[in-house]
Amino acid sequence: MENAAVLEAFKKFDKDGDGSITRDELGNVLRTLDPEEWTEQELDRLLGRVDANGDGKLQVEEFLRWIFAEDGQFGEFGNTFQSIIIQGSSRDDLNGEYIQQDDFYGGRPVFYNAEKGKYLFFNRKHQRWQIFVRTSWKASARLYTKRAPHLASEELAWHVYTGGKFVEEPSMAAVLAPSDESDEQKCAKAAEAVYIKTRWSNVTGGYVKTEKTNYDRPAYYNEEGNTWLLYDGRAREWKVSSQYSTRHGKLVSSLTTEVFSPELTDWKGSTTAVRVDPKRREADYSQGGWIDDAFPHTQESIGNSRQCEWVRARDLAEKPALFDDIEPADVCQGALGDCWLIAAIAGAAEFPNFFRDHLFETKEINEDGKYRIRLYDWIKKKWTVIEIDDYIPCKPRKWYEPVASTIFSEVCNEQLYVVLMEKAFAKFAGSYQALNGGFSFLAWMAMTGETDVIGWWRQRHQPKWDVTGSRGLIVRAGCDLQSEKLGRLSYGAVFEEVEKFGYRIHFKKLEGEGPEEGWLSCYIGGYQVAKCRNPAEWKQMEVNYAREKISFGTLRTSSVQDRKDREGMWKKMQEYDRANFLMGASIHTDRHERDAGMIICIVFVNSLKLRLSLDVSFKGIPQHLSSWYCFAYCVCFTYV
Repeated sequence: MENAAVLEAFKKFDKDGDGSITRDELGNVLRTLDPEEWTEQELDRLLGRVDANGDGKLQVEEFLRWIFAEDGQFGEFGNTFQSIIIQGSSRDDLNGEYIQQDDFYGGRPVFYNAEKGKYLFFNRKHQRWQIFVRTSWKASARLYTKRAPHLASEELAWHVYTGGKFVEEPSMAAVLAPSDESDEQKCAKAAEAVYIKTRWSNVTGGYVKTEKTNYDRPAYYNEEGNTWLLYDGRAREWKVSSQYSTRHGKLVSSLTTEVFSPELTDWKGSTTAVRVDPKRREADYSQGGWIDDAFPHTQESIGNSRQCEWVRARDLAEKPALFDDIEPADVCQGALGDCWLIAAIAGAAEFPNFFRDHLFETKEINEDGKYRIRLYDWIKKKWTVIEIDDYIPCKPRKWYEPVASTIFSEVCNEQLYVVLMEKAFAKFAGSYQALNGGFSFLAWMAMTGETDVIGWWRQRHQPKWDVTGSRGLIVRAGCDLQSEKLGRLSYGAVFEEVEKFGYRIHFKKLEGEGPEEGWLSCYIGGYQVAKCRNPAEWKQMEVNYAREKISFGTLRTSSVQDRKDREGMWKKMQEYDRANFLMGASIHTDRHERDAGMIICIVFVNSLKLRLSLDVSFKGIPQHLSSWYCFAYCVCFTYV
């Protein structure tokens, strides 16, 4: 009779009578009982824990097991959480252990491989499991099945994205990892030390396992920063705290999880956790190779007294390559004011074959560490070959850092060409410090051999405006159109522009009626309702650069050769673009002066074309910014 009553209840859930309870059917009934408790996440969590065969539905046997479950059978601390091992893939970055997280996508549990930075998740729309660097419709691998991936039919095969297309891989499989370990065994297997890396300097560091535990998980201590790494059982997350307490002093935390070791889960924001060896105290880098005596591993080559250790470039990446899929995102600036060079390299990276075919005489990773790079010497008016070794200045590595961090440009996407290019320029100029401040067009001259330069300059100013709209202009407290309305500036009023964001102007009133200060728009319904008395003017100046010795930071302008207003300058840049000019921009501001200038330097190069997106609505430059700021291809600050 009892089973009959349960089966009758099952039928009430199973509205379509197909013999199983779908997620929607389960939710419809549970929400009628308690709509506040049964949120989408709680519904996913319940189904994820009682769905034994992994098909996303409840069969009669699973329903019975849930109804008659004893207290704690589907408890809080992960005894039902699983790990899935992906093996046999031709792409090693997909293989490994994926641990179930307390997160859901497509109504199914999400699994995370911390070592490879990959997620295993269910795509409900296409009814398939996928592997990718984040939960998304995109996939690096996919398996078409509604069941859990380890329970899928053996006849179904994974498809892996390789060589620009998805290829079937019959040898790739998902298997369930053993889960019969006790909490004590899991705690004992947790990492002996963890390296937490985040943007907060007081959090970043090495955390060593102590004898203390918190919620059955080990507690870690960072002696250098006097901080703790603890598991908070109430919030179900790992935390870095300034105290041995999960209630106070929280600094950063992981996503919700129940894993026993902090590096096995994903962390919030830019924070990462990596298992490290607590006994490592000395660098284990490879030495040897060719040493360039003309650019020694001393402070002379750095150009200042900064402490560093010289590390071979091939040790800065797990699978180093000189070139791979070159793109502008490969470039990242370090602690050196060579943004002009970084911008120039990023711009040239729009044309992947340029570095390999025109600059690097060394085409592959050289085991001896010797690289030959061609640069144009505009003083001698000839090409010269710069020979460098592959030792790169790095910050002295601490015991917990698995890989050294470069001081200057970074190794991105495991490609070495950027750090080697920067070193070649440093030797060309005399030292790394000699690259501190410069102009992108001079770097392009050295890379292309083209010395014909056109420069446009304009000065930051605060123009005056007249209100021409008969009804005046609405003034608001902020740039946002939803901000507080302060009143209306009357027809005929005169105001001074303080800063500009698109067509929104921050002003100070000079004449007329209305608020003394605020934000307004100079266009209403597409019609101009304010007129600028003295719009900014672009001037084409003759550009003179150093001709006695190589210097990337020396630039002079002389006679004015042409003038353009904003619209005229935009048309001119379109003309340059159609003519295949290479273009870049730099901005100079002074924190002690209100005036700032912008120079656009255009180098004519037949073999390259770089598109510079210049917003004709123009935007103000914050006054706290100082020094030179250089931008390439689509990154540009502009203003009028």
